[in-house]
Amino acid sequence: MTRTAHEYNERHFRFFRRIRDRVSTNEAIEGYVLWASSIDALAQIHARRISAPGGNRRTFVRALLDLAPSHALSIVSVPMLHHELKQSGDPDAQTVLSIQGMREYANAASMSLVWSHQSDRTTTAVIEQRMNNHSSGTQKLILANRYAELLYEEYRCSPVHGLDLGWRTFPSFHRDEEDGHPAYSNYMYLPSDDRPPERRYRTRICFAQVYLSQILTDAIDELERQCDVANWRIPAYATIED
Repeated sequence: MTRTAHEYNERHFRFFRRIRDRVSTNEAIEGYVLWASSIDALAQIHARRISAPGGNRRTFVRALLDLAPSHALSIVSVPMLHHELKQSGDPDAQTVLSIQGMREYANAASMSLVWSHQSDRTTTAVIEQRMNNHSSGTQKLILANRYAELLYEEYRCSPVHGLDLGWRTFPSFHRDEEDGHPAYSNYMYLPSDDRPPERRYRTRICFAQVYLSQILTDAIDELERQCDVANWRIPAYATIED
């Protein structure tokens, strides 16, 4: 009797779920490496299924947006974008910095108030309305500071290649208190700190491990669902380019 695509693929998704269980209980750097490797593999399989090859960054980000849509990972991190626009020297940067949400962040940071995920969501809506009015350099910075891009830079590249988190983030210290969204923390740097200005982020973002585990869960479930609907079998060496 011929197996269905669901039956054929079951061992793959069973493996991913075993890794997911290890991610959710491992708060050391290994947990981040396992998370990043799993999302990376899911992204490559997703790219094969939809016949959309591309570079690793593009493939990874596309998979997060396609397979975990409920997490709205296209939202832009206002604190990260604010810092990089200030550093960019692009004449158009001031236009974005003058948006109300960007000014609200600058005021909050000056008073050491903590920024919120919900404020990112509100400001992103305004930025998207004006996206076509900005220079290509500013548009590139806006897109590069979406949550999905930050996850690629800080939670995929940094742990996998450097066994540490990136410049813009920090480990979660209160895992059980996280509300299922990214969190922020303000940072101060000593005068003796030798990091260049572009690395001195006034505010850093955190994607708690419990939240990363939920993203992974949703990505696994959605890819399995899409494979079932299309009756598509995961091919041998699906994560390796032909």
